[in-house]
Amino acid sequence: MLQDLIQALPSAVLFCVLPGWFWAACLHPRSDLVERLAFSTGYAMALVAPAALLQARLFGSGVTLAVAAISALAVFVAGLVAYLALGPADDPEEPPFPVPAPPGTPALVLISLALGLALVTALTTPDKGWYAFATALLVLAAGAVAWLEASRSLRPGSSRTPGTPSRLSRILCGVALAAVLAGTLARGYSGVVLHDWPYLRGGDQYNHAVMANELLSQGDYDAYLAAYPPGFALLSAGISRLSALEPLEVYPVLAPALLVLPALACYALARRLWGPWCGVVAAAFSGLLLMGTYANIEQARYPNLVSAQFLLVLAVAALVALYRRPSARTVFSFALLGSSIVLYHPVGSLYAALLFALVSILILPYLLLRERRSGVALLCSLAILGLLAVLFAWNTYDLPGLVGGLLTGSGSGASGESVSIVIGTQPSLDLAGLPERISAPVLWLGLLGAILLLVPYRDGADIPGQAARATMLLWCAVLFAGSRTALSGFPQRFERDLGLPLAVLGAFALVAVLVPLAAGAPREERTGASKRVRGVAAAAVVCALALTGALGWRSFAVAASPAPGAVISPEVAAAGEWLREHSSGGTIVPTPSYGSIPSRGMLAMGGYERLQAYPDKRIQTPRSLPPGGVRELKDVRWLLLNPRSERAGSIVERYDVRYVVLHKRYPGVDPRAFAARSDLYRKAFENDAVVIFAPRRSG
Repeated sequence: MLQDLIQALPSAVLFCVLPGWFWAACLHPRSDLVERLAFSTGYAMALVAPAALLQARLFGSGVTLAVAAISALAVFVAGLVAYLALGPADDPEEPPFPVPAPPGTPALVLISLALGLALVTALTTPDKGWYAFATALLVLAAGAVAWLEASRSLRPGSSRTPGTPSRLSRILCGVALAAVLAGTLARGYSGVVLHDWPYLRGGDQYNHAVMANELLSQGDYDAYLAAYPPGFALLSAGISRLSALEPLEVYPVLAPALLVLPALACYALARRLWGPWCGVVAAAFSGLLLMGTYANIEQARYPNLVSAQFLLVLAVAALVALYRRPSARTVFSFALLGSSIVLYHPVGSLYAALLFALVSILILPYLLLRERRSGVALLCSLAILGLLAVLFAWNTYDLPGLVGGLLTGSGSGASGESVSIVIGTQPSLDLAGLPERISAPVLWLGLLGAILLLVPYRDGADIPGQAARATMLLWCAVLFAGSRTALSGFPQRFERDLGLPLAVLGAFALVAVLVPLAAGAPREERTGASKRVRGVAAAAVVCALALTGALGWRSFAVAASPAPGAVISPEVAAAGEWLREHSSGGTIVPTPSYGSIPSRGMLAMGGYERLQAYPDKRIQTPRSLPPGGVRELKDVRWLLLNPRSERAGSIVERYDVRYVVLHKRYPGVDPRAFAARSDLYRKAFENDAVVIFAPRRSG
């Protein structure tokens, strides 16, 4: 596996990071190395994938080595030309937005009690519903008290802009950030290295592998899956070509590193808002604590991580930069990053559409009235973003067919059907379990941070700051509202991704609590802070650190533990390898799952794109469909359950079935029914877990 890592890592850097380096220098306001690295990766993902797709469609080929190399090189050279022609984004780095005065003694006492109660709840097993309710009340009360304190006395010092950090502070901040990123990588790789290699946990990886394989061979996957964006599959295909590894060989060595992306994005956003230390805390919360980010790694939902937990966060950071310094560069930066989300995942695209629609309705008119230049820049950026998003979605979602079908009443096509079948099919989870599913310190500090954003500031004319704070609150509101209703289609994903804005707001809240103890606070604040305030602030910080440490340790333990049933067995892998070696075209029919691995796992390992198999319950309420629709799924189900029927023979002919791949312990499917008809099926392969039959017509 080390050899695979050595091959794959440079290829990933060349294809997904380096091409955006000069774009980041040219488009984004001056930043530190880590923030520039985050934006370089974002711009590369936004530009390289469409460049590869355009070539593959233009030349009618798959993603060849030439296509991959030219795509990365073209984006890199274009960025270099733009950088040489326009120069760097040489605007002086903006200071962070002002933060409210630190909470007073009453608010700090309530914060300490809330965090202490959350710590007790995390370390014991009481009635978590009541404890969560009590903790939420304490946090809300603390925020309300802090709000009242600030409202009653908007005196000088009621808001403050952090000063320029000292050289020592910058060094310590860099060391802390390096430790956070190293810990994030350790969290991602620990379970994989200890238990998974040469395989990898998560069933969705096989879905991505099939699409990547189809892009490598023919440039599309229309026969496999309808209305699914190609962005991540294009990245997988490009890295596969450059590294000379199959996608299923790339994922085990590179996928755990994707956990760093949310941490980088949260650092970039929080740093842009409230300074580098807030960025470090946000990176720690997202990389080391959030359950939602690791769930995407554990379940192999990589496109969701790239779209909702990386590109969307960077798009919000670019939007904040546009508020602060509207220019042609920030306009294009936000438009490019915001629209690129459409290339990677439909749920991330839904988040972006809802958030940016609210920005257009609520923030854009305010800016046009109060800060005309920023308003016009935002209007232009949203227009460009919408145009690019339509171009990216045109082919993926068959927009002409969708719109035409709606206008003529002939149906909405595959895209409309893909959307309609998920509405109302997934229930929202109970609120009492929210601290565990997100992470208690992130949830409670994030809630406190959201309330602190509403605290009145002395500088009421800070229009960019008001717009930025409103954007953060709207982002949280969109995800929380979507997590509470089945009408969103994906309430559980909305809930999981709610952790990203909460991580940024939680960092803001923790830094606000730390202000009374900060050695770098202004002298008037240091002398004015009483011993009582410092003591209570210290207690709140100790509770926060204890809660963070306890749950951070638990998150590492979960990541480093085995994942029973979530990693493919050697016997199933051997069957997949046999299928690849004996592939003769056509299709295969697998059982719906092999343990926790879906039927797509056998397709990916065998090098096939069809046919998919769903269990009966999922056929009745599907959340995704192959291009052949429900009929195809029912045909596969019939063949598996009734192999000796006349209809089974016609199904074999219709779909050109070459092999039937059966898991011996899959309930309801009996391999003996196939073996009993040796005149119809020939046993071609067998081990302890899998048996493969070849219909006689396929030789």
